[in-house]
Amino acid sequence: MIKCFEKETAELNDYERNHLLPIVVEKLSLAVGKSNSIKSHYIVDEIKIRGFKVDSARIRKVVHEIRAKGLIKNLMATSNGYYIATSKKDIEVYIQSLRQREDSIRQIRTALIKQSQDLC
Repeated sequence: MIKCFEKETAELNDYERNHLLPIVVEKLSLAVGKSNSIKSHYIVDEIKIRGFKVDSARIRKVVHEIRAKGLIKNLMATSNGYYIATSKKDIEVYIQSLRQREDSIRQIRTALIKQSQDLC
């Protein structure tokens, strides 16, 4: 769980694990290749049509679980939606993007540590 985002990042509950996760896996398994990307709002809408309650933050957590546990291999997340990479190049580019985001977060964390020292 991440501080200040406890609700959004809480571990999956039984309902999410047993009902939502299988639907999300089913939908994302069809997203093979960039041209078949699926946006999260589409997944939310599909789940709601089936009568389940869900919001986009919890779908992101479900997708995180799918990716972290390797339930769908090579699942990418872009501004165009989620898709299963079909080339090593796609995976390499995505890994580079992840590293850049890590670096950006680290830069802000470091700056805030320095700035907070001025408050004492």
